[in-house]
Amino acid sequence: MRKMGLTADDISTLRILEDLQSGGEGVNDKSIGSYKKQSEFTPNITAYSHIDAFVNLVTTKIEKIKTKNPAGNLNPDLIKALDELRSCDSIEIKPADKGGNVVLMDKTDYKNMVLDLLMDKNSYEILKRDPTLCYLDTLRVLLEEGKYEGIISKQDFTFMYNQHPTIATFYCLPKIQKQTKKMRARPIVSGNGSLTENVSKFVDLCLAPIVLTLP
Repeated sequence: MRKMGLTADDISTLRILEDLQSGGEGVNDKSIGSYKKQSEFTPNITAYSHIDAFVNLVTTKIEKIKTKNPAGNLNPDLIKALDELRSCDSIEIKPADKGGNVVLMDKTDYKNMVLDLLMDKNSYEILKRDPTLCYLDTLRVLLEEGKYEGIISKQDFTFMYNQHPTIATFYCLPKIQKQTKKMRARPIVSGNGSLTENVSKFVDLCLAPIVLTLP
């Protein structure tokens, strides 16, 4: 059987590629934004000769590519010094808050600088336990409701609902431009892989057109 000049094997292969492109979701599933969860779908390439041939061809081409390591711009003494600094446990290396400089601090001084911020009870509080699972359940309920009401699509739900979130990382950037007796710092929360990372991306995408209209 042929359809638009394609054989049955061609059509089957195209469906596999189409599913890969859509991340395993239905290709007609409309979403508010362009974000979607990274596909975990892996086709059995040995069952489809077209894909198997494509993989072998690309692999052969890649293996023939000649790579050349770029020449370094540091002399051996500087490289050795950097390696020693990197392996030193008594110092903390952080980028400065402004200016693009690199700051080397005594680890104890850095710890005290961070604690000065965290001990501010008006901004932070000590948690008795990790609340991630509780918030994960709350997020699931909100997203399920949004999907049921048609506010978000199945693709949006899958993207925002991170079933295995990591704990966000807190660190500080020293404000070396501030001339004070005690080093001040800017708190940073790195939320890569955290519970609300993808929710934040989605909200930012939705608000972007509105922000552009502000005076």
